[in-house]
Amino acid sequence: MKLISIPLTLTILLVSVYGINAYEAHSDQFQATIVSYNHHPTVPMNGSDVNVTATISMIPMGFNNLTLAYEINNTNLTKIVMTNTKGLQFLGTIPGQVNATVVYWLELYVGGSMVDRAPDVGGVSINFSGVQGIIPVSIQLGLPIDLPAGNFSLFTPDGMLTIGINVSKAIQVNISTVEIKPDDPILKNYNPVSLKYSIEVNSTESLTSAQLKIGYSQETIDENGINEAKLKLLKIKNGNIEEYPAIVDTIGNRIIANTTEFSEWVASTDKALLKIMDLTYPDTIPLETRLSISFRLTNFGNTVALNTTVRIFKHKDVTIVNNKTEFNLPWVNPLENFTFSLDFFIEVEGNYSFIVSVENDGTEAATETLLITAQGQNLIQSQSSRVSTPIISSIIVLILIVKWKKR
Repeated sequence: MKLISIPLTLTILLVSVYGINAYEAHSDQFQATIVSYNHHPTVPMNGSDVNVTATISMIPMGFNNLTLAYEINNTNLTKIVMTNTKGLQFLGTIPGQVNATVVYWLELYVGGSMVDRAPDVGGVSINFSGVQGIIPVSIQLGLPIDLPAGNFSLFTPDGMLTIGINVSKAIQVNISTVEIKPDDPILKNYNPVSLKYSIEVNSTESLTSAQLKIGYSQETIDENGINEAKLKLLKIKNGNIEEYPAIVDTIGNRIIANTTEFSEWVASTDKALLKIMDLTYPDTIPLETRLSISFRLTNFGNTVALNTTVRIFKHKDVTIVNNKTEFNLPWVNPLENFTFSLDFFIEVEGNYSFIVSVENDGTEAATETLLITAQGQNLIQSQSSRVSTPIISSIIVLILIVKWKKR
């Protein structure tokens, strides 16, 4: 009987657990749905790709994919799996057509079944008509080019920049690259991943529509540990910078935006953002009692922090337990943590200032100052907040624990 009762009990438990999960997954409260969707450009030129973007309510257990389905002139049914570009957002591309009508809709699949469709019936119609076919034009950077009225695809020989442009009358376009200076104050919070392009036109009145595509290399993404879906398109004009609305095509390694205004453009990501967290220490310490200081170093940016140095500055009357003055971290990945624990002895009464300093590639990235008072015996230690009262001091550091996580 014992051999039978154990598996029966387990079976009942498993049925109960999976029953709850199934109920939650298919209940109204936890049902995944297609929240919104649209396509750009709304009225495409002949031959222009159309990007369909969509947002779903949640990523449920058993999620399969969000599918973009479309027909061309009521035939040639095609279904493609949309790319998850960020969070709950998805992207799919309908190849450019000439004098055709495309009808598309979205299908959401969970657990092998379609759980939602948008629209509920039928589809969204897109007409590729009324505009002459796209004329490809290879451009030479730095040399102006005169375009008559028409529909053009301007591209650089290396394929890293493409501009789909529709003009109603003659226009002159001048495209060049701009040097990215490491100390450029405008880009101080960003890490460019593409060339920086300057795009100038002699008139914006004749622009009907334009689509900008800037490419970047996968090697740059991998070497810097960048979350590709979080890339940004920066528009720089008159000394001002703007994070311009754009779609990241993680498959084609390009960032795409629709615009009718040109200036300087660059694909970028946030720089490494190192912060000293959870700094813990007592504000008072009995003489000749071990003083413990601990903190955590975290990278909150979207880029690997390379060549990071952590230093502790202390007063000369403070004795270290272990002789080490600084710590060099070859890299700190996004959201990676390094935990430090340090021990000291103080034998002379007084107020002592400690400075925790973090440098990234020779530039100060974070700093914290703490004040600790050393007095006679029989003191009650209490926890302190950080204060900014630095004292000129010699460099010394002691570490007991550094949690190292290799790349």
